[in-house]
Order: sequence, then C-alpha cells, then structure tokens
Amino acid sequence: MAASAAVYCADQLGGLAPAPARRTGAPVFTVDHLDSDVGFVDAATFSGGRWKALLNRDTTEDYEISVDRFPVEPALAGALAWAADAGLTADREGIRAALTGSEAFAEDLADRLLGALGLAPAAESA
Repeated sequence: MAASAAVYCADQLGGLAPAPARRTGAPVFTVDHLDSDVGFVDAATFSGGRWKALLNRDTTEDYEISVDRFPVEPALAGALAWAADAGLTADREGIRAALTGSEAFAEDLADRLLGALGLAPAAESA
C-alpha cells in the first residue's frame, strides 16, 4: 500500500474519491454529512474500484433522498473490495450493520463503518 497523503480535491460531479486515489496511488474514503443526519460515502481505489453508500437511511425521507439510489448489497461488495485493495481486514457484518444502521448522528455510523473496514479509530485528544 502506498504512503498516506492528504489531497484537497474540489467537489466534482464524479465524486471526491476517484481523483485523489489516482493522484496518490492510495485508497480514498470520503463522507459528506448532511446536517449530521445523513452521510454520503464515496470511496475509490488506485486500481479504479469505486463504491458509494448512504448512512443513516432512516432519516433520508426528511430530505427527500431516495434510498433506492444507494443499494446496500453493491455498497457492501464495494466496501469489501476496497478494504482488500487497501490491505485491510474487513468485517462483513460490521459493514452491513453500519450501512443499514440508524443513529442520532450519521458521524457515529461513519466511525463504525471505518472500524468495520479495518481502520483503527482515531486517537481521542485529551
């Protein structure tokens, strides 16, 4: 796996993840949150793999977001492939739980998803 790098990438119609993945040669995972209620996941690998997901599906009706645009099974398959490309050991059922779960804050589901993908949680500051 290539070294980690932070790359700013302006919002693009194709999503945020593909361009930095190509530029850095590293897998990229982004989540855009809508008022902490909904999370839009966009992830890509340097090899061209890509997946999208919707977090906190129960709250999407308030924003007139169709969950049909974000089917769970393709997102699950994409997440597992993304983790494998990143050299991580993913937890299939943990990913599914994050993709289908409901929380007061979508950020909590994003944290659970990152953990299920095999990424260690960030250290909390004292």
